[in-house]
Amino acid sequence: MAELIDHPCVQHKLAIIRDVDTGHKRFRELATEITKFICYEALKNIKTREVMVQTPVAMAKCHKLDTDLVVVPILRAGVG
Repeated sequence: MAELIDHPCVQHKLAIIRDVDTGHKRFRELATEITKFICYEALKNIKTREVMVQTPVAMAKCHKLDTDLVVVPILRAGVG
C-alpha cells in the first residue's frame, strides 16, 4: 500500500534536502525530521489501550500504544 504525504512542511523539507547546496549535516537532520512526519502518518490508526496515569493534579485517563514498534530505515541516505 502506498501513501502520499503531501504536507507543506514535508514538501518544504524535501525541497531543501534535494538542493545540491545542502550540506551533509543538514541533510541528515532533514532526513530525521521527514522520517518523523512519515511515522506520524503511518501510525495514525495504530491500536492503543486506555491507561490511568497519576498526574501532579489527579488521576487521568490516557492512551498508550498497544504494541511495541520498530522503525527500520530502507533508504541509506542520511543513516550514516
